[in-house]
Amino acid sequence: MHDEATRTAVLRLARREPPPSMRAISRAVGISRESVQAILDSGQATAIPPERKSALDEHIERVRSLHRLCGRNLVRVHEMLAEDGIDVPYATLTAFCRRHGIGRK
Repeated sequence: MHDEATRTAVLRLARREPPPSMRAISRAVGISRESVQAILDSGQATAIPPERKSALDEHIERVRSLHRLCGRNLVRVHEMLAEDGIDVPYATLTAFCRRHGIGRK
């Protein structure tokens, strides 16, 4: 994903008369032609981060209840999830909890 300055430069170059080729824009900005095409297709100077599903999304209530049951100990929550067959990396669990405010007041 390219920053806003790069995306703006691509869009500005594409609006010139006569419009430069995809290859010329690519060389001028220093990114691939595929990236130039994607930026032009979106027409946006700001990139929209993709929505990513978490392996724990469907287990949010289980994570919350285990968090309370285990006295806020995420290591123990991770162990109990693994016992239930929900095997995710510990880093995934901690990031999930931060994103959903689990363990924060």
